[in-house]
Amino acid sequence: MKLSIKIKYKSVSTLGLILIGWSSIAQAAYLPGDQNLIYAQVGSVFDSNVFRVESPQKVPSSYHAGKLSDLITVATLGGQYQESLGRQSLQFGGSYNQNSYASYSGLNYKSWDFNSDFNWQVTSLLSGALHYHDKQEEPTLNLSNQVGRDVVRTQTTGMDFAWVPVSSWEFDAGYQHQTMRHQVQNTLDFNQNLISGGVWYSTPKGSRFGLLIENGDVTYPSFLTSDQTYSYRQTDEKISFEWPASTKLMLKATVGRSVLKFKHDGSPDRTHSLQDLSAVWNVDAKSRFTVGYQSAPVAPGLSTDDVMNKSLYLLYNVKLSDKFALDSAVRESSLHYLSSGTQVKTRSYRATLQWDPWRMWKIETYAQFAKRKSGFSQDSYDVNQLGINFRYTF
Repeated sequence: MKLSIKIKYKSVSTLGLILIGWSSIAQAAYLPGDQNLIYAQVGSVFDSNVFRVESPQKVPSSYHAGKLSDLITVATLGGQYQESLGRQSLQFGGSYNQNSYASYSGLNYKSWDFNSDFNWQVTSLLSGALHYHDKQEEPTLNLSNQVGRDVVRTQTTGMDFAWVPVSSWEFDAGYQHQTMRHQVQNTLDFNQNLISGGVWYSTPKGSRFGLLIENGDVTYPSFLTSDQTYSYRQTDEKISFEWPASTKLMLKATVGRSVLKFKHDGSPDRTHSLQDLSAVWNVDAKSRFTVGYQSAPVAPGLSTDDVMNKSLYLLYNVKLSDKFALDSAVRESSLHYLSSGTQVKTRSYRATLQWDPWRMWKIETYAQFAKRKSGFSQDSYDVNQLGINFRYTF
């Protein structure tokens, strides 16, 4: 597969106008808890394997790669704004990033994450929200195996409704339209229309039980099979519960099934089980452990094969002092290609230390180590990252 190194530039004039508006509102220096703010951040990360390959020999000759590592600088400008309008509220925010490689400038790319929400409430019983989300990023480590590291843009528009006739019952409904576009793997581009509904019951002691259903139509406009567009309808049916076992322990579980019915000829339907289990233990007021397990088909836009994504994780968060906090994570992810029996496993370790030396400054250092072991030929690799970020909030 050829690597496209052409970067499509996005105008930042709109972002500039937004930030000018924010600056007129933020007349005083930032205070913790402020809802309206602007921030600037610069970071640097050493990446030991920017191409995600086994050896330099696997890199296209056009890069003249004598090494796999590089130093990446990320410059970020972002902010958020929130306004209350009686029972309604408006919120929007986001960040815009320039990702620059010191040696391999052909990998430079722009990323962003913008969102807006309008939350409304007619009475105390009926409420809802309108959403818009626009995000461009690189795929996650355990799913990115393309030389050059594909860049993906996802746009989501949606609306939600909630009706609470009595305090113990809640009825939810929603609609979402989502599109994903790849710079390299455009056969994975997709459009999705998703309708969801659910009912929740809450007990006097804080437990919640829910019945949930999602029904989505997915189409891959650039991928044809038997001269037909690859498309299907996916229906997820789930049962969910949340149980505060004690003042320190919260247990959550969601189980169900996912059914894919293809609209084109030649592909059999797929049925898979769904699991999402987690336990959160608040050791004390400053520290927390989280352990969890997830199993589900890969999300649209990641693969058209019959693939299950299973993940086991352990998180530890602790506030060391008023100025220092530590977050750590261990994850074991595996992709199961059911048609061939092939597995791709990724184990990663990450630790992040946050330091707030002054009110408007935040300094973050992190280290991540990941090992990918693949059943596919020439698809295994190791990658280590060491980084630091400096953020100033106006």
